[in-house]
Amino acid sequence: MGVNQFSDWSDDEWNNFLTLRSEAKIEIAPELVSDFLADEEPIDWRKYDNNGKTVNAVHPVRDQGSCGSCWAFSAIGAIESAEFIARNFEGRINTYSEQQLVDCDLTCYGCQGGLMKNAFTYYTKNFLVEDSAYPYKAARNIQCKYNEV
Repeated sequence: MGVNQFSDWSDDEWNNFLTLRSEAKIEIAPELVSDFLADEEPIDWRKYDNNGKTVNAVHPVRDQGSCGSCWAFSAIGAIESAEFIARNFEGRINTYSEQQLVDCDLTCYGCQGGLMKNAFTYYTKNFLVEDSAYPYKAARNIQCKYNEV
């Protein structure tokens, strides 16, 4: 919490800014919660010590702007980190395109909200491109610009 672009907003302004559609159903699998809670020690992946080598397995916080695309940002961040950890911290952490999800995942609502679960399903059926090839615009493009390789 701190002084930022939302600090002087009224409750009405803030509520109008929030964009998740009410018809979106959010389901959390109980087994995922219990597995998470069963972990003995939490790991700070920003400062993870991998056999004496400190590695950063997460990107810095990114700004979604006025687009309600937190679902895309959280899914992309999780995918980037999971891939990096699965590669045993070798190479660089990829930076994938949130804009690709906002434009192309038609099971979500672009800047009006969506679900990480749907974004993960999109990822199982499509390649994700680097952010540099499909940069974030904080708005939904009329057409998906992803071309399957």
